[in-house]
Amino acid sequence: MLAVPWFVLETTGSAALTGMAAFASTLPIVISAAFGGTLVDLIGFRRAGVLSDVASGLIVIAIPALFLTTGLSFPVLLALVFVRWLTATPGETARKAMVPDLAEPARVKIERATAAYDGVNRGARMVGAPVGEPAPPPRTRH
Repeated sequence: MLAVPWFVLETTGSAALTGMAAFASTLPIVISAAFGGTLVDLIGFRRAGVLSDVASGLIVIAIPALFLTTGLSFPVLLALVFVRWLTATPGETARKAMVPDLAEPARVKIERATAAYDGVNRGARMVGAPVGEPAPPPRTRH
C-alpha cells in the first residue's frame, strides 16, 4: 500500500501519478472484499490462502524485475498493482477465517488467538515501512 505509490513518486516526481497508483492499490481491495469471502468458502481456507499468496508474490516480484530489465510502463504497473491487491484480499480473508480452527487444537482461547494474529499483523505493518526504507546516500565532503 505504501511502497508502490512511494516508488511512483520517486521515479516520476508526479503527485497525480502517485495518487493514481494509490487508487489502483485501494480500489481492488474494495472490489475483492465484495466477492472474496464467497471465493474463499468455495475453494477452502488453506487453498485460498496459498493461491492468493503465490499469485500476489509473483506479481510483487514481477514489478522490480520488469523495472530493472525490460522496463515497466506506468499502465502496466497500475495493472499489476490492481491484480496484486485483487488476489491478496481473499488470502487475508482466508487467514483470518482459519484462526478459530487453529486455536482449538492449540488449546488457545479464540480471544487470545485473534489478538495475537491481529497484533502480529499490525506490528509488521507498523515496523515494515520504516525498516524497508532505503538508507540515504552517504554525504560526501567537497
